[in-house]
Amino acid sequence: MSIFSKTKPTWIHIAEPTPEQLHDIVEKYDLHTIVEDDLLSGMIQDKVDSYDDHLFMVTHFPKYSKEQDKYYANPLFILVVKDVIITVCKSPITKLEILHQTYEDGETDEDDMLEKSPYYIVYKVMDTLYDKTLLSLARFNKDIQLLEQDLFSRTRLNTKVLSDLLVKRRNIIFITHMLSPQGDILAELQTAVLKILKEDGDVYFEDLQYKFDKIMHTVQTISENARSLSTTYNALANIQTNSVISLLTIFTASIGILTMITGLYGMNVQLPWQDNPYMFIIVVWLMVLVMFTGLYIGKKRDRR
Repeated sequence: MSIFSKTKPTWIHIAEPTPEQLHDIVEKYDLHTIVEDDLLSGMIQDKVDSYDDHLFMVTHFPKYSKEQDKYYANPLFILVVKDVIITVCKSPITKLEILHQTYEDGETDEDDMLEKSPYYIVYKVMDTLYDKTLLSLARFNKDIQLLEQDLFSRTRLNTKVLSDLLVKRRNIIFITHMLSPQGDILAELQTAVLKILKEDGDVYFEDLQYKFDKIMHTVQTISENARSLSTTYNALANIQTNSVISLLTIFTASIGILTMITGLYGMNVQLPWQDNPYMFIIVVWLMVLVMFTGLYIGKKRDRR
């Protein structure tokens, strides 16, 4: 079998499929029952299965939920049967929909590789989704940078910064765990496809591997930035806590002096200047002076 065919491959794309649609595909192309079970299953691991007359692949890509402010895994099923390729995704993928519509409308050139091989369509689908993932990660990284600016622009920390930071860390950990298996999947896909094809298709898989490595490098960078920002937040929180404790310590010491003064002048013994009519005002002003002196020392230490 060649990577090129004389007729234009048929590309069937289904988003949010019903069980009836999936069952019809299985019946029409006489697929293995395991394939049907995998298509109907809600939770399945990434894999590549090579059968006598068809190739079946399962992989996952991140999809962002703005309402929940989190990412979830959107499974993508790719099935190649002779000159027919079938792609199925649980949730719509805009860029994949556009690529499929362009193909269906015949807007590609006759010399375009999409017109000649279902396996090149597999490459193009993966390439498109990798580009989409890189764009999503770029936006994610920008959010981390904005969060960092917000953190350093505040004079006082609050729980919103911490909450946003924890959400970012949760999301990047989820993306890392979801995308990690695709390195092995690409190797399995290359082995399975090259067993079927006569021409050398290594160049396409090398391109996919390059983009995947770039994705994982970006994910690692974002993860390190998020972890570093978390460490920075903890350091700033400790500094703020120490400052508050120092201020409270000085305030407590000032209160102790005031208590000592009131205690002395509350004693039922002869005290200096106790017959002075202005002594009460002097004591009050002395207590106020002690209190404000303590506050001034605390503010001065805080500015350091």
